[in-house]
Amino acid sequence: MALPLYKTVKGLTDAVLVTSSGKLLVLPTAAGSALNLGQEITEIQSMSKLGERVIVDTYNVARLPSIQLSWQQKNLTLLGMRLGYEFLEQTNVGAKVVANGFRVTIGEYPGAGVGFEGNGMPADQTDSIACWLPGGDIQKPLQRQPFATFNPAVPESFAQGPDGATKWSNDLVAAKEYVGFEFPHELASAIRLSEESYDNFRLTMMSIMTDRSLLQWNFPSVSVKLDEGDINLNEPEMQITFRVQDDGSTCLPYDVIYKGQAQRRKCAA
Repeated sequence: MALPLYKTVKGLTDAVLVTSSGKLLVLPTAAGSALNLGQEITEIQSMSKLGERVIVDTYNVARLPSIQLSWQQKNLTLLGMRLGYEFLEQTNVGAKVVANGFRVTIGEYPGAGVGFEGNGMPADQTDSIACWLPGGDIQKPLQRQPFATFNPAVPESFAQGPDGATKWSNDLVAAKEYVGFEFPHELASAIRLSEESYDNFRLTMMSIMTDRSLLQWNFPSVSVKLDEGDINLNEPEMQITFRVQDDGSTCLPYDVIYKGQAQRRKCAA
């Protein structure tokens, strides 16, 4: 292999975010990053010997940088950052079990086993509702019966049983109708979006060079731009743009350190 004339950046290896309270967020490695310097330049103009306007000097009047990080995964920490609030474990959480476009082919469906959605749901909840779509036209509500004494001969009816079990009337089963339902399910504990807001972070990134030397990017204070970009709920990818803020510790809102040959990245044994 020929000796390269210049070494260059290969890619980003780490992006570590620490909250203002000192909590380090454990995140997957970012798949991409882009720094927008956000500089505004004023040009000083004059007249040339030909009577034309020319630029004779420039100076910086604003430095409003931002940095965008992208991930191939969308976990709860990243989603919470993008929403601006932290996910925390809570008790007695009012969740739901829902289905839309569910085709009824048998009269009774068993409840969920341990470790599956619906397990622990009590039977005959008053807020359990279901509808069907006669002829593919306009949905109609189904009558709810008690699960233990369910009479399948009663048309357009259903029952909601323990652990999310269901029963359906004979007419729905015979026609293999499409139904939708919503059953409340209070969970003893669950992870939920809280009212604890994320404010500022400290961001440290490492870029590796072709010779395994490291370039360290320091951003003492960043905050999520909550007003920028959509959250694609169908795809695993996530992008977050951060404002790079000036915390007053240096003249610039960021710092870059090249660690040199003596501090190269060592591969794990």
